[in-house]
Amino acid sequence: MTAAEHDIIKAAMDQFPLAFEHANPQRRSERKFLKHAVSLDGMNLYFASKELRADQLTVEAAIQQNPLALGAAPEKLRTSLGSDRALMEAAVNVNGRALQYASAALKADKALVMAAVAQDSFALEFAADFLKNDKEVVLAAAQGGRGGGAVHMFASKHLRKDDDVDLACMPPTVRYATLAARTAFENSRSNNQGS
Repeated sequence: MTAAEHDIIKAAMDQFPLAFEHANPQRRSERKFLKHAVSLDGMNLYFASKELRADQLTVEAAIQQNPLALGAAPEKLRTSLGSDRALMEAAVNVNGRALQYASAALKADKALVMAAVAQDSFALEFAADFLKNDKEVVLAAAQGGRGGGAVHMFASKHLRKDDDVDLACMPPTVRYATLAARTAFENSRSNNQGS
């Protein structure tokens, strides 16, 4: 590849980071080129050569930019990195859904799951089943990033029916109106009983 071709591809990637996908396969096998590509968008790891997707330093660089890039790593490396608590903690703080790549032990780590659902409530999908039945975790998901819609899909059946959880899943204006209506109802009931 000529220097001019290199400059054209690099300029294209600077404007549209996923242009890396359209580079020729030889170019996508170059470590230096991939390093630039994943610094722009970690998801470029999906378009790298098989050899570079198996390189731990390359994968770590990609997941620093976008934690979901871990999905592009070969299973053995994904499993190894998914067991690294510090790495997974950093990942879920950026994108809660990175919890899907955590080891089973980390998916059962309440503190890690709480961090993941606080960032993105839909991370609840990937938590260990017993944590989907933990009211504190489910309430954190209800108040987490992207709203509480995930709670009604991924929480245990028992907690989906819980009044506190249901209330926490409501948008703030609806929640305040509901609380006001409940208070008015309770006040009118106690006034009627007192007469």
